[in-house]
Amino acid sequence: MKFESLPNEIFLHCFEYLNAPDIFYAFEQLNPRFYRLIRTIPLRLNFEDINKLIFDRFCEKMLDYTEIQQQIYSLKLSNEQAYCQIQAFFTYFSLVEFTRLRSLTLIEIKENDIEQLSSTLPLLSQLMCLRLIPSLSVFYTLLDKLPKCKPNILSTPSISSTLSSQEIIPLTKLSVTFGMMNHIYQMLLHMPLLEYLNISRGLQFDSVSSADIGHLHGRVNHLKYLNVSDCMVNTDNLMDVIAYMINLRSLTVSVYENSDIIDASRWKHLITSSLSHLTVFRFRFGTFDRNEIIRKYEDFQTNFWIKEHQWYTECLLGDQILSQIFTIPYLNDTRLMGLKYVRHFNTRIDDSKTFDNVTDLHLPGKELMTSSGFYFPNIRSLVIHSLPVFANESDEQIFIRSLKRIMNLSNVKHLEIPLCSQTTRPTILLEILKEAPNLSSLNIYNCAVDILKTNMEICRYTSEMIKKLQFCVYSQPNPCQKPHDVSSIHKVFPNVEHLTCHQTQPDSCLFLLNNLPKLSTLTIHFYQSRDNGSFNKVKEELSKLKNIFFYEEILRDIQHVKLMAFGFWIDRGDITT
Repeated sequence: MKFESLPNEIFLHCFEYLNAPDIFYAFEQLNPRFYRLIRTIPLRLNFEDINKLIFDRFCEKMLDYTEIQQQIYSLKLSNEQAYCQIQAFFTYFSLVEFTRLRSLTLIEIKENDIEQLSSTLPLLSQLMCLRLIPSLSVFYTLLDKLPKCKPNILSTPSISSTLSSQEIIPLTKLSVTFGMMNHIYQMLLHMPLLEYLNISRGLQFDSVSSADIGHLHGRVNHLKYLNVSDCMVNTDNLMDVIAYMINLRSLTVSVYENSDIIDASRWKHLITSSLSHLTVFRFRFGTFDRNEIIRKYEDFQTNFWIKEHQWYTECLLGDQILSQIFTIPYLNDTRLMGLKYVRHFNTRIDDSKTFDNVTDLHLPGKELMTSSGFYFPNIRSLVIHSLPVFANESDEQIFIRSLKRIMNLSNVKHLEIPLCSQTTRPTILLEILKEAPNLSSLNIYNCAVDILKTNMEICRYTSEMIKKLQFCVYSQPNPCQKPHDVSSIHKVFPNVEHLTCHQTQPDSCLFLLNNLPKLSTLTIHFYQSRDNGSFNKVKEELSKLKNIFFYEEILRDIQHVKLMAFGFWIDRGDITT
């Protein structure tokens, strides 16, 4: 059967998995049938990690054919890769133009985006799914701007200080990164249709009274999936809130430094008395008392946990570091910090796949030489906090063998390594590049360029492989504190597409824009003194460039100096005047 002979139903099913720009650029000009068909289907529009040229072209298409805006039911915008994408989108559209929008994801919201969002969010009456990944201050600014409707029946008094008792936010899915747990509990009163809730890095300093939590009765009956990840909580409050989620199917709880929550008997009582529909329960709890972990681990080995539900657990025991107890496999949305642990598990249970879901690993290099009993087949991001002293090539080979013993390096896509011109041999990076063919993202110290540019073999690998580069190692400060010289970056990383530079000069962006031909996004951080006249000259030069969306932000305002950020999103045509 020929491709074009397939019925429309098959194409409609396939289109559900494709991004709107891909659908239009692949099918719009194919023939009249597809031209008409793609203008009748709901569209998912995901601009995350998209090329600016494609972004501009599709936005312009939606301006020319406004009916496409009415086809968009899901929209995802992100400032994470393109520092200013959300603001760039707002130069084309207001969210209210997408009248059938049901799902909205906004990643790394900037303070400058708040005004636009505050005025439009209340008007999105069809919105059912909202995912915000903002700063803490942005979250609370937008909280009372969520779309609301008046209920016919539900009118339980509210403990929220920002919403009236009659207002209902008609969301079915909500994901929040950062937030006060007290406020999130209050917010649940206004979301009786919520089916999925994800809370990441929530904080709670004050307890909520049982009477106030009791207002949730009947208000969270639709909730089926709850994920509380890396949060600081009051155990009593959390369990009391969960007890009202009587239709919960899946529960994930990740809480550190809270021994009260490690209570098998209490969890069993909660599940048997209130959560009769629960089929998935995953947790990770931590405390600095390893002996307490061992004692409480035994309470999770009863028939209720092992035979009735097959919820198997394991411990990571450490000295003077946080010990953990968790359901296996280890949670996939968390990073593992180091290997300085002893594994403690039930030998009758298969432990070979315990860490299959771990994709993000942080570890000091010295721990590699002594670690045993760990293997991570699917690591995507590797952060090495410190490197041992390599006296010769033999030491480097031992280090590489140690890496290969605990992980499959061929899956690693991002590497952060404290490579420094004064302390490290450059060939250690070369050995890793050889063993990690899919590596495309790199964080190193800016001074490392000086030692890399003299090694032609390293330059060949970095030229071919590295597409995303950050001159910032978050795991520890730069020991040599050398000022950031960008003049050699294009010699070592000529094909980099995404670049972030810290503590550089504002005029460095002009050099980078003109010497990195494939650069798509650029972010530089620098200090500007109040009497620095060169700053305005740089901005004047930047204004002459074409096909670039430029974003300026004050990150910190100190007495006589500002920490500034310039963000650039580049359409790689001719950027010169």
